[in-house]
Amino acid sequence: MKAVVDVDAPNHFLAETLAKLLPQATIVGIEERFPGAAGQVLDRTAITAELPSIDDLLRDYLPGRGTTGRALDHVMATFSDLQAEPDPAEPAPCCEETLLTAVIAGESLDGVDRSRLLIGAEATRTEDVR
Repeated sequence: MKAVVDVDAPNHFLAETLAKLLPQATIVGIEERFPGAAGQVLDRTAITAELPSIDDLLRDYLPGRGTTGRALDHVMATFSDLQAEPDPAEPAPCCEETLLTAVIAGESLDGVDRSRLLIGAEATRTEDVR
């Protein structure tokens, strides 16, 4: 049987209660309904404010996880690139991938765009000095 139960408030022990009340029944599903629950979850017309975009949510979330400043800007730019990718099955290579492919192939790195690399220009200059 599928049980549809109207309750005044959520009941965490509803399955056990039904099993005691109906010991011979095979319960295959329980739908617990209480006043206001469906309206709160399903009624989008009650929402007056515009929902934030995924970009806004991500930009608000990442600083709380330690990603700030230029790193945050890089993550957001990369996220934007991923969203704009025309064919997710064959993504365009990222800056790091292009640079690594050139190194492995023994090609010159002069033509490789490094402006979107995860490390900053100051780190690259430090490596050049060594």
